[in-house]
Amino acid sequence: EAKPKEPSPTYQTMLIFADAATSQVRRVLILDAQGNRNRFDFLEPVVNQDVPTGEFNFEPPAGTKIVKP
Repeated sequence: EAKPKEPSPTYQTMLIFADAATSQVRRVLILDAQGNRNRFDFLEPVVNQDVPTGEFNFEPPAGTKIVKP
């Protein structure tokens, strides 16, 4: 469960559901101040695949520290 540090009309609470076996996020539920619910389900997530060259270019600002796992 996540709540904003300061009140926000965008969301009041965000619930994150993770798979116990893989730790992957499987569902996100966002509750806003008007009582609306937005639910996002990740049914077949695909992770750790190579990104085609040119699809994404990362250029960090000068002085940025890059941390690699």
